[in-house]
Amino acid sequence: MDNITDGADLYDFEGYKVYRATDFEFNDAYNITDGDGNPTFMEPYVQNGIRAQWDLTNGKSGWHPIDLNGIKFYLGDDTGLVHSYVDENVVNGQRYYYAVVSYDYGGDLTNNIIPSDSPMKLRVNSLTGVIEMGRNVVEVVPSPPAAGYVEAQFAGEQIEHVFGSSSGEVYLEIVDPVAIKENHTYQIAFEDTIFPNQQGLAGYDTVTTKSYHLVDMTDQSDPDTLIKNDYSLPASDAQVVDGFRLAFKNVDKLRYNEDLSSWSRDSLWTFDVDRYYTFNVVGSMQPYDYRVIFMEQHSDSSIDLCMRYLPNGVTCYPGFLFPGGAVNFKVQRQVSLTGDDSVDWEQIPIGFIDVIPFGDPDGYFNADGDRESDWIVFMDHEDEDGNPVPSWRFLLNLLPYDEKLIYNEPQAGDTAYITIDKPFLSSDIYQFTTVASFIDQAVAKDDLEKIKVVPNPYFAASAFEGQNTFNSGRGPREIQFRYLPSKCTIRIYTISGELVKTIHHSSPMDSGTGRWDLLTDDNLAASYGIYVYHVEAENIGEKIGKVAIV
Repeated sequence: MDNITDGADLYDFEGYKVYRATDFEFNDAYNITDGDGNPTFMEPYVQNGIRAQWDLTNGKSGWHPIDLNGIKFYLGDDTGLVHSYVDENVVNGQRYYYAVVSYDYGGDLTNNIIPSDSPMKLRVNSLTGVIEMGRNVVEVVPSPPAAGYVEAQFAGEQIEHVFGSSSGEVYLEIVDPVAIKENHTYQIAFEDTIFPNQQGLAGYDTVTTKSYHLVDMTDQSDPDTLIKNDYSLPASDAQVVDGFRLAFKNVDKLRYNEDLSSWSRDSLWTFDVDRYYTFNVVGSMQPYDYRVIFMEQHSDSSIDLCMRYLPNGVTCYPGFLFPGGAVNFKVQRQVSLTGDDSVDWEQIPIGFIDVIPFGDPDGYFNADGDRESDWIVFMDHEDEDGNPVPSWRFLLNLLPYDEKLIYNEPQAGDTAYITIDKPFLSSDIYQFTTVASFIDQAVAKDDLEKIKVVPNPYFAASAFEGQNTFNSGRGPREIQFRYLPSKCTIRIYTISGELVKTIHHSSPMDSGTGRWDLLTDDNLAASYGIYVYHVEAENIGEKIGKVAIV
């Protein structure tokens, strides 16, 4: 082994493949032959021209250089890994076998070692005929759902954002409808991390999402934490919990969203918002949406603002202090989403860099024809002593160069609505309620008309019959009844009215297929002829039809 790996621990995982077959020996997939025509490799399942094979994005792709009797192992296309796969090319009632195998990229080329698949366990118990499958092999038989089946869903049109103001989005995908719980309420909460300023006066704090929690809040006296401190916010292929999984579209950092920000009316000079930054003073951006409300008179006040400090970080540089005073605007930030303005919005302290008209500050927010604008500074952060310090700054945008717009300044009654893109934070809580799958009795009665027998007539054999697991004998025979209620009784009679077989059918809600092995109640093979079947479901109804055996 040391000669092969040079004494090092070698982790040579490269990717994995999905094999599909309709027989448990996987003869459908075992069709890649060597130069002598001998079956050697299995072919990954191909759907719509795309191979069910995924590999690491690591530069190892294409054909492995070492051949085996004239054929080479295909390493993949550097697709990256995925963790779910949907086969849409299936037939109801047909038995399929799927195997997921991993493979390596081979050893040192000087040792002539080709890649290989991981093993898949699949054997037949010689006594019982039962097929024993390993963890990476499954048997699947697609089926229409039971009569009246209504698939699980979650209440409402979207996941409700009950607290916080994150710009991220949370998505819910139902993976296993039968596992969805009835009327269970779940909450998604987050933890965030603040990276403190490491750059002195010229630095600033940053905030980002750390992890998320998923809690079942149905019993509020005893909440059940299903996912705790998951440090990844997956965009897909997340952990499946209670039949569903979540996906997240997060925002990487705080930033001004110009597209979602606007004035309360059209034709006003555009505005710009950015992190406050002047000389050696840098604001710490806060995760809120804001609105700037303009008034007729000096109805509010700003506080002192220093644009530049001496090296001691305490004393304001001479000439760079803008003292507080009366102003014609106020700034509020959104703190909740109740829909009540008096609750959702709180006023914040502000600084005002009043430079227009030049040399004659007037306490009004405005600009002039030289395209210079006053600055409104949001002072809703605090230093270590609890004093207000800057976060964002608001000004009239000096671009594009439009001589007309620059004079169309905000007037009394105008409001600027400012949207900030925010990652998921500790203040954010999302909530949703699940509705389990169920049987609608009224729909089930109508669905009785859908019941049918496949194949009908039955000609000696059926493509849906499983492979014989014994060395001798004909193997199993099978006629399928589809669209059955989940619980019902099937009685099969001869034309003369003699009872041949009674089948007590019981299946999960998502499977409406029942089977007759063509044996009578006396365990004898049914003879050729025409039979009458009668399906009876309590509180739903009955259906009568014919089936022929040829």
